[in-house]
Amino acid sequence: ANLENKTPMTPQTVFHSGSMGKTYTATATMQLVEQGVLGLDDPINRHFTEFKVTNPLGDREITVRDLLTHRTGLASNAAHSEFLPPKPLGDHLEERYAQEMFPPFEGTVIPRWTAKVGETFQYSNFGMATLGYLVEVTNPEGLSFSEYVQKHIMDPLGMTSSMFPPVQDAAHVRPEIVERFSTGYVGLGEVHMPTPTIYFADYPAGTVVSTPGEHILLLLKLQRIGAAEEAFRTAIELDSNSYPGYFNLGKLRAREGDLVPATSLFREAIELKPELAEPRLSLAEVYLRMQRMDAAEEQFRAILLENPDHLKTLRRYGLFLLRRNRFRDAIEPLRRAISLDERSSQTHVVLATAL
Repeated sequence: ANLENKTPMTPQTVFHSGSMGKTYTATATMQLVEQGVLGLDDPINRHFTEFKVTNPLGDREITVRDLLTHRTGLASNAAHSEFLPPKPLGDHLEERYAQEMFPPFEGTVIPRWTAKVGETFQYSNFGMATLGYLVEVTNPEGLSFSEYVQKHIMDPLGMTSSMFPPVQDAAHVRPEIVERFSTGYVGLGEVHMPTPTIYFADYPAGTVVSTPGEHILLLLKLQRIGAAEEAFRTAIELDSNSYPGYFNLGKLRAREGDLVPATSLFREAIELKPELAEPRLSLAEVYLRMQRMDAAEEQFRAILLENPDHLKTLRRYGLFLLRRNRFRDAIEPLRRAISLDERSSQTHVVLATAL
């Protein structure tokens, strides 16, 4: 992982990646399609307000499907690779779409558009960056592209060593991940020189940082339950400290009703990441299904001791107390939940019941 420091490669080593990040961008897009926020055959200009995208070669508007399948007519490009940090994604796209040529060779060699819309497949990093921007401007929560991928793809899979930052450096990546970065080298005979940092302005085309054991979780999750279970077990076999492996396999076992194995897996996950709420909350839910009420309450309390403002736990704990006829005890967590999210009509109703 680092020749100068004699640091060996381990399952916890975090790698800088490239185009494998497109899988995350496409997954984020399809989540919004499933939610009805986007349509596969929507013209993308329907969702853009700061600038418009038009292929001058025709014959029709570019759709979400065209971006996903690399059939916009955009020529292939090198992700606008530079030695300086890029502009914000929207500013970068607006500036480049206004230019007829891609930048290399002083903008004299590669036209931006080389085919009609839908005419042929042409692999385009710039098109994938446009897709990432579409995720950014349409997601209902108003999250940046990186925030959306983190919240809706990586966090649910327990990918604690992974991010999709706009820049793969210490200013944009969490410190506990940066300290485990691998170092890349270029070989010149027997000499190995560290490679310089390259910045991708088209970053939704690929700036994921991750470990192999975490990245495979997404790939096999897309192949449904059987393959996912194999992936989680493989992650644990490769790395006995794989939090995502234990946590996700625990969720799978709980979903299938194997409650005792699920508790063991969640406890392993808690031991590895005691500061995280999700494995404790999942363990509490399993205990409730096993009618182990005191054990479930212990987990709720542990979460709130670490994070008194954990909204999901406040709601769940308040409801738990209410169902056990502990009305006075339920009032405090429910009031706290409402103070954090006043728009939740359901929590208001539950509090009214307790009062």
